[in-house]
Amino acid sequence: MPYIPEDERIELDELAGALVTILRNGNFRGKLNYFISSIAEGLIQANGVSYSFLNDFIGVLECVKLELYRRVATPYEDEKMEENGDVFNHPHPQASELMKKMAKDKAELKEYDRKMTERIRKAAANTIVNPKE
Repeated sequence: MPYIPEDERIELDELAGALVTILRNGNFRGKLNYFISSIAEGLIQANGVSYSFLNDFIGVLECVKLELYRRVATPYEDEKMEENGDVFNHPHPQASELMKKMAKDKAELKEYDRKMTERIRKAAANTIVNPKE
């Protein structure tokens, strides 16, 4: 989560502001990728490469992605869904009918299994085992 104490944000906010100024015009994708890759390289140069570092760095990137999606993309998509209509707003009665049929089939299969088990037990009880043979 990006929620660090206020006093730790001051210096980082200055750097972030300068980077946003550089990236805001034109194709930011390659430049942002370069910047993030440069941070990774700098940390590797300072601390060495290890599974732990790679796992932690990639984990941070994944958390940034998830937080951005949760906080920015989801509300944006919800707004556009309201504006333009939902793709998934149509009920699918066939699916619910299928679920009913599957539930019925499952119950019938359970009853069949119960009856077969009962028949096998009765047959086994009537079977005479002659240990001398």
